[in-house]
Amino acid sequence: MTEHDKPEFFSRLNAIMEVFGKLKVTTAAAQVWWDALRDLPTPDVFGCLSYWAQTNTKAPAPADVWKIANEHRTNHIEARAKQERMENIGQALPDGWAPTPYGREMAKRLKAMVKL
Repeated sequence: MTEHDKPEFFSRLNAIMEVFGKLKVTTAAAQVWWDALRDLPTPDVFGCLSYWAQTNTKAPAPADVWKIANEHRTNHIEARAKQERMENIGQALPDGWAPTPYGREMAKRLKAMVKL
C-alpha cells in the first residue's frame, strides 16, 4: 500500500471494527496496523477487509488480514511465474516443432550412428 491509501484503509478498518462492536482504531493502533500491512498490495488488503464481515464472526487482527492478503499475493506471484514458464517454454521451441513418427525414427538412427 502507499501513503495515498492510508485514509481509505483506516476508514475501511474503522467500519469493520464498528460492525463488530469494537472501538475505533487509535493513532497508535493505526500505526501498528499500517506497519504490519503496508508492504502488501492495496487490492489484496482492501479485498480482505471488504469481505471480512461475510466470512468471519470476530473483528480482525493485523495478523489475520496479513495472512489472507499475503496468501493471495503469493498465489498471484506463483500463477504469474507459471504463466511466464509456459511462455518461455513455448519460445524455446522452434516454429512448427512437433514430435512425429519420422522425427522419432531419425533420433533413433542418429543415436545409433553416434554409438558407432
